[in-house]
Amino acid sequence: RLAGGVAHEVNNMMTGVIGFSEFLLRGLEVNDPRRSEVREIIKAGTRAADVTRQLLAFTRQQFLRPEVLSVNAVVREFELMLRRSLGEDHRLELALAPDAGEIRADRGQLEQVLVNLMLNARDAMTQPGRITVSTHVASLDQPYAQRHGGVGVAPGEYVQLAVSDTGAGMAPETQARIFEPFFTTKPVGQGTGLGLSTVYGIVKQSDGYIWVYSEVGLGTTFKMYLPRVGAGMGLPAGAAPQEAGEGGSETILIVEDEEMVRALASRGLREQGYTVVEARHGADALRQLQSGGSAVHLVITDVVMPEMGGRELGRRLRTLRPSLPVLFMSGYTGEDVIQRGLMDPNAPFQQKPFAPDGLARKVREMLDEARARLERV
Repeated sequence: RLAGGVAHEVNNMMTGVIGFSEFLLRGLEVNDPRRSEVREIIKAGTRAADVTRQLLAFTRQQFLRPEVLSVNAVVREFELMLRRSLGEDHRLELALAPDAGEIRADRGQLEQVLVNLMLNARDAMTQPGRITVSTHVASLDQPYAQRHGGVGVAPGEYVQLAVSDTGAGMAPETQARIFEPFFTTKPVGQGTGLGLSTVYGIVKQSDGYIWVYSEVGLGTTFKMYLPRVGAGMGLPAGAAPQEAGEGGSETILIVEDEEMVRALASRGLREQGYTVVEARHGADALRQLQSGGSAVHLVITDVVMPEMGGRELGRRLRTLRPSLPVLFMSGYTGEDVIQRGLMDPNAPFQQKPFAPDGLARKVREMLDEARARLERV
């Protein structure tokens, strides 16, 4: 609960940082040198939100956001962070196969895997050494699956992501326990024993496999195999983000007790052409709907609010306006709000922080789905 509360507060703040930075970026000329500075603010805000998701990984409260990713692009974009984590004594080398391809995974979790393996490799090298991050396409066939019969390998095409070091290496008895939670060879106070078990859990959640190869005195290699998806589907490094979804002229009711978040969401949707009505909590929203709110086409509501929260508002709206679509949003993760009984499991959900264009796309999608349902009736 503590981790969930921290995530809620940080994500609310980062919604404002990321969202208003996006507005600032739009207002700058294409050749304005300040654009790069604003992009760095957006990156920092996004990274802060990713940190909260990594924190929640330990408590299994994270709301996974799998997407098609170019593995090479993720490694390159994260290269500076990896080099900083190594310090000045060690060298990082990249050996990325151009045709490595894409996987479907949560970007924040993939970055966490890289960081954890990098820190593990750094700690294994008492002298200046080298860490290599490599990728290539790997076909795991039936004979390979049979050699690893206890694992249940599914034959097919994978992206192999490997992290190798020139450290001390591990004895076989250490390798046998390396992924066990709380197992560590480090002195008391210098390791939690959770780093590699977290890596193992993330790889398994992504339908992948991981093996360790090591010899004492020669170093260690961790090889991960993640299912490869169709080539060209990932967003390459430096590519422009997805264009904003089609706007509209419908009326949207935004119910949010945080004034900053409410202002951000309202401005973003108004710039897309929507009419926006604002409410501070569920009771305020009901009053507005009951006093002439028939023109409202969609409700966006925070989950946790004073006087009346999002779930109670949603319950009342199902009686008042059964066909009115409702989008829930929260700084808590989706799994957390469901576990707390604050939202129904299958309800549409927008995780904070969000960019204005991302919210606009979600709104357009829900409005189009609602219209299609009415046309089928």
